[in-house]
Amino acid sequence: MRKRFELVDSMPPVYSAVRRAVELPLGELKKLSEKGRLSAEERESVPLLLAKIGSAAFRMVSAEVERTPPNKFKYVFRHPAPQLDFDPVAPKAVARCAANAIAQTMLFSELGGNRVGILSLPGHVVPTVKIGGTTYVLERHLFESGVPTLRDYMQELNAAYLSPEHPMHTISRALYSGETPTPGVFARKVRYFGGKEAALGSAYLNMSVYALSISNNRARAKRLFAEAIRLNPNISRHAATMGFELSP
Repeated sequence: MRKRFELVDSMPPVYSAVRRAVELPLGELKKLSEKGRLSAEERESVPLLLAKIGSAAFRMVSAEVERTPPNKFKYVFRHPAPQLDFDPVAPKAVARCAANAIAQTMLFSELGGNRVGILSLPGHVVPTVKIGGTTYVLERHLFESGVPTLRDYMQELNAAYLSPEHPMHTISRALYSGETPTPGVFARKVRYFGGKEAALGSAYLNMSVYALSISNNRARAKRLFAEAIRLNPNISRHAATMGFELSP
């Protein structure tokens, strides 16, 4: 019987290494997350800690994705290669997007599985974490400028839509194609999944969509989609709203 690679039940080697690298700031963040109320100073420190942890995790995972050969990928990551078997037509962004979502979800679920989530956009998934009653968005494109709140992220999508030079311009254009965008428009088009399993399921759906649409690998897409549904049974309805139909 083929061995299953369970993301939820154990932490793969690469994510364990990331966890060790960010142990100190993650410990500080955990203390803050356990407080009922945060002072103004503590609240200001939250996005700084998130940026420090998130950017370090993204850099480490991206580097590991790049240097891991296909035949070793499942051992290192315990899930299929986001590069879709390293197909040359698959963009590297697929690897970084999925790997970032999985890495951040694995890390921040230590604060409590109900604190993490995922924003699902067409062709993109973005991890989130809730601290002190505020939801923060761990968008890999924005780590250098900070970690925005959910409200600020919608404003960032709106700004990206209007600026071709913005790193999220293509992402925002995939969400909306009208002439007068507003942050509210983007908020209505982004789907949020809360909880560790639901978040990981959304990451699997993202890989399944690319397996079918870019590599035309239906068998692989079905395997990934089945895992997405196992982790998040509600994901099939969301997939249908995205125009993605694939029976597991």
